[in-house]
Amino acid sequence: MPALDSLQAHRPDSLQALRPDSLRTESYKKRSIPSIGNLGQAVDTSSLLHSHEFLHTDAEYIGDLLWKVPGVFLRELGQPGQPVQVNAFGVDYRGISFQLDGRPLNDPVYGGYNLYDIPIEYVDEIETFVGSAALFLAPNSSGGTINFASHQYNNVHPLTKLRFFQGPYDHILSDGIFTQNISRSMNAMLGFQRHVADGRFQNSAYDSWNFRFRLRYNVSARLNAWIGDFYTKSTIGLNGGLDPNQSPSLYDEVTAVVRDLTTYQISSRHDLTAGVVGKPLPDSSSLSKAIFYYSSIDREYTNGGGTGAPFVFSDLQGASYWGTKLEQRVDFLIGALDLGAQYESRHVNQGHYLADRSEDYAAANAKATLQAESWLKGAFSTRLEKFRGDNSLSWGVNLESQVTPWLAIWGDQSKSYRFPTIQELFWTDSALTRSTTLMKETHSLLQVGIRLRSASLDFDLRAFKRRVENAIFIRPWTQQDGSEGLSILSTPVVDYTGGTADLRLRIWNLELAGNLTFTDTKEQGELRRITPRITSVSELSFRDQFAGGELDLKAAIRLKAVSHHDGLQFIPQLLAYGQQSLSEMPGFTTVDFYSVARLGDAYLTFVWENPLNVNTMVVPFYPLMSRNIKLGVNWVFTD
Repeated sequence: MPALDSLQAHRPDSLQALRPDSLRTESYKKRSIPSIGNLGQAVDTSSLLHSHEFLHTDAEYIGDLLWKVPGVFLRELGQPGQPVQVNAFGVDYRGISFQLDGRPLNDPVYGGYNLYDIPIEYVDEIETFVGSAALFLAPNSSGGTINFASHQYNNVHPLTKLRFFQGPYDHILSDGIFTQNISRSMNAMLGFQRHVADGRFQNSAYDSWNFRFRLRYNVSARLNAWIGDFYTKSTIGLNGGLDPNQSPSLYDEVTAVVRDLTTYQISSRHDLTAGVVGKPLPDSSSLSKAIFYYSSIDREYTNGGGTGAPFVFSDLQGASYWGTKLEQRVDFLIGALDLGAQYESRHVNQGHYLADRSEDYAAANAKATLQAESWLKGAFSTRLEKFRGDNSLSWGVNLESQVTPWLAIWGDQSKSYRFPTIQELFWTDSALTRSTTLMKETHSLLQVGIRLRSASLDFDLRAFKRRVENAIFIRPWTQQDGSEGLSILSTPVVDYTGGTADLRLRIWNLELAGNLTFTDTKEQGELRRITPRITSVSELSFRDQFAGGELDLKAAIRLKAVSHHDGLQFIPQLLAYGQQSLSEMPGFTTVDFYSVARLGDAYLTFVWENPLNVNTMVVPFYPLMSRNIKLGVNWVFTD
């Protein structure tokens, strides 16, 4: 039967060739553009400033991570929530640009940003830039640019993350995040944080709330858009520090007497951001980005009249700013060209110390990067700014040579500007004077360094020299009636000279990570000790897995060393720091021990802080924490 045999030979077997099911599920394809909150650095999940690593630390707030950055020094007041001054290579927060996913955060009045306002759980990576790279990215970035790149979730199944942290003096931190893709192309994230503490000394209680929300729409694999809302409100007691004349011991919280029992601050800020990022050019690595942002900041400052005295007055100061940033990157065969523009409008409401004021800022920036040879790379940056009727052109150049696969040498030179803050120019108070005309600061920075990389060793060595012309300082003075006052003045020349070393060495299950910074400060040629000449933070850790990989354990011991210095005086009503002559801050070395154990999706943290109970202080008279125990848990739930 040849015909039948031929038919059977060509008829498809129903068990071998099934007709496609119309209900089959299409495989999920990610459409999100990675790292949309970064400012250009390649993502390094092994970096100490990436969430993959700081999950395995005892970091409580962003400042605990910035201590790991060489050249950075923090003036901390010993209590959660108190304003922290960040200093980078001799420049404080007035000359450091703080950003969240590329949008500016600096307060338009005093120029700083409270690091406690941004939850550490919201941050995926911290990017730091100094010199020519920093001036290209942001205004008033002579001391550097610090960008907090947030987590960009893209999860089909629901994800919930909870963190709880408890320390001494009723210190409790609670944080929660929920995120899920609500459609094939849209992700929603919402979170909250509550941070409270009674404080070690009187009138230092802290209570803050943070709420955040973001909706990201992935139009395609080449176009993403998002909108985010970030709100923080806090109340903090401002006790003015301890009174050394009435306190038998500055380090005994039972007998120590604070200067002020009544002054406090209630602050709130609302940050709204919308952005779009895409790859419209044929080269998939050439990104276009546009960011639109609005921020409102309210501060209620209630000033006490001293211990036991009634309130003197309350001041409500409001400020807001809105703006846009445009960025375009064009990649070509031997390099890249980055172009950008920024416009920002700032407004300060009428208050007790400031009159109603509005001002506009505009800038255009460009950066050209050339890879002339495989071993040689160069970059030139420039920024043209128009502000308060002044046109300023900043510039910077960077050269890097890859001498061998494991050794690189580099140099960087830049000239940039810091404009005086609204507070420095226009704050009015009977106890505040301006003894000189305030002009924009001119920063000239030269850096050279070497970088070593191998499978087990990362080592960076840097030398720097910075000259600041028309440097602006705050100094106390005594008025004719004997009362104390403040003077804002400009110094013709201040020089900062120093170097940094950064080491990360991995041997077996041990890791040694640490940094050392040396800074010499001269004002008009005279040696000053505004900042410690030597600061260092190092950590020796052991990490291994046990119980068949079910337990991932890290145990570490940390040393922090700070040399003696004058210690700037904190001025609560200004949220600023001024030079003082109260006393010298002695040097110290502290030891901390902590361990982090990962069990499944839970990270359990145990901290024994300052077990030797060393008395420490970096700002007069605000003692840092004594011996204490802290506990924490960080838990991730899926589905």
